[in-house]
Amino acid sequence: DDDDDDVICCFVAFGLLFHSWSRHPSYVGWFIWSVGTQVLLCNPICTVGYAVATISFFRDRVPYEEMTLLRIFGKEYEQYQQRVPVLIPFVEGYIL
Repeated sequence: DDDDDDVICCFVAFGLLFHSWSRHPSYVGWFIWSVGTQVLLCNPICTVGYAVATISFFRDRVPYEEMTLLRIFGKEYEQYQQRVPVLIPFVEGYIL
């Protein structure tokens, strides 16, 4: 069905926009939101706590995901990793 193809095409194009500046744009958004809300609330203890908890979670999660993506996409994902950063402080991702 042509309508389904159009939807998929638009979804891929929209996703590529965000994935061109970060390998994990939803995680970057979560980090900014979780820490940013505490900054806006002028809550320094929770700002630090949320940052530490979020970074800790993503330091475990991102390498696991990237190992899987490397197994699935191989050299293409490796080249993508070289071009696009993670953009979460202290999170490196999985490196071969």
